[in-house]
Amino acid sequence: MDTTAYYQAVAASDDALAARLRQIRAAEDSGAINVREAADMRVSAMAEHLAACADARVKHLGGAA
Repeated sequence: MDTTAYYQAVAASDDALAARLRQIRAAEDSGAINVREAADMRVSAMAEHLAACADARVKHLGGAA
């Protein structure tokens, strides 16, 4: 088990999610995408974040996804 690597992987995923959410918000604010498209993109970004965290748990902590 490598808890440090796990926490680093989760922190990197958190940062990537925050950046993606900023991009989505900016696209929505500029009118490039509508509210529904933004919502769909947010759901996808959050699902990817959860999957990355689950993968990190398996890889670094040996836990089941």
